[in-house]
Amino acid sequence: MVLSTLHTNDAPTTVMRLIEMGVESFLVKSSLLGVLAQRLVRINCPHCIEPEPVDATMRRFLGVAEDEVFHHGAGCETCNQDRLSRPHGGLRAPGDDARAARYPAPRRLRRRGARTRPGRGHGGADRECAQAGAGA
Repeated sequence: MVLSTLHTNDAPTTVMRLIEMGVESFLVKSSLLGVLAQRLVRINCPHCIEPEPVDATMRRFLGVAEDEVFHHGAGCETCNQDRLSRPHGGLRAPGDDARAARYPAPRRLRRRGARTRPGRGHGGADRECAQAGAGA
């Protein structure tokens, strides 16, 4: 077993990044077991969380309703006047991404990678946005 790090913007891009680095697509398909992605997510301190006003322009940009409540940490002694960070990870087993590596248009997969597929373990960005909206 070989473990390695590779810097990409998201987990679906990993397969395409390997191919762009010169790894043959048949090798990626036959040897990649999974991709573990990690990013730091800012979480609000539960001791000083408070509602944060968001203007109408930003709400339209984010596609959220007017009654949606946003939160931020105000800062307190518990959090040392700052919000806390924690790693957030997700494990992806190769599926459609690895199979699509056979095709000559890696940018097309990269564009599709941001879309969600309910029930397939995809859509990490949507999940993180939902957690952020819940005040996590």
